[in-house]
Amino acid sequence: MKSNKIFNLKLFIGISLFLANAHVFAQDSFLKGKWENAYGSIMEITQFDLDSGSFGGTYSSSTGSSGKYALSGQLIGAASPSPDTHGIVFTLSWASLDGSTKDPSQFWTSAMSGTLYDDKGIMEVINTIAASEPFTEVQINEPGMYPETLIFKKVSNITTDNPSRKKLAETSEFPKKRKAFAQGVSGTWMNKNLDADIVSVTLNEQPNSEGLYDTVTGSIKYRKGTSLGIHGRVSNISQSNRRSVSFYDPVDNHNSTTIVDELRSFVGLYDEGSNSLNLLIFRVYPVNYENKYVGTSIDQVFLTKEKIKNN
Repeated sequence: MKSNKIFNLKLFIGISLFLANAHVFAQDSFLKGKWENAYGSIMEITQFDLDSGSFGGTYSSSTGSSGKYALSGQLIGAASPSPDTHGIVFTLSWASLDGSTKDPSQFWTSAMSGTLYDDKGIMEVINTIAASEPFTEVQINEPGMYPETLIFKKVSNITTDNPSRKKLAETSEFPKKRKAFAQGVSGTWMNKNLDADIVSVTLNEQPNSEGLYDTVTGSIKYRKGTSLGIHGRVSNISQSNRRSVSFYDPVDNHNSTTIVDELRSFVGLYDEGSNSLNLLIFRVYPVNYENKYVGTSIDQVFLTKEKIKNN
């Protein structure tokens, strides 16, 4: 009898979360379009998968290194405090799509995490750049992780595209062929902190079709919750043998294996010399009020790669 009650409770939670997602993702017009921040940078979201909440597009910047950059991300609705408030995460590489980036920022990636208020056309995020190389012209004088808060406002809608029902992971952005470096990020990364929520991170590095950066997919083993699949980017290797890594992970905390009820983004540096991966973790908690919080908590994890045992 007790097991039946537990099963019914899980079923009820799963159905409730599914209905919540179905409601908030009934249309894609609130996300697709052009978004502008105070710097004049333009984020253009051209793809939005109504089934999963995945999206993609480009980011154009005129500050520091100028260019147009690829982005991809995830939207969540099930755990939101209101139908018009959504957690959002996305990553981008700072290697321009036209290959024009020749300064140190070509070795950087970013993760942006925060809240979308679609009824107000406002998006508040923490943008964290993983700078594997210094860039003194923009006052980044040493490698590290550099966060700032950004507010985007929607400036126009895109209505020419039909809603994309195709999963972004099946598009050309995630090619099937793999080309790894001598000591790439591919593999299983272990957390030596036995009390931490994250046990290990498994990454699979794949070349981007333009060759400007590599993409990463994989999964995370949590003590609580289920990883629904990593998507992100890793920069080309720099002169200092560091690489910038950023990715996001939709998380299911109710063991339904399909419903996203939490978003986490990760950004950090891979040091090829020490074979270590140092990541900041951003957990998204959507909030009702803009200009008060971005609904994101920050943590850190230091990982080392699991050694492959020879037979």
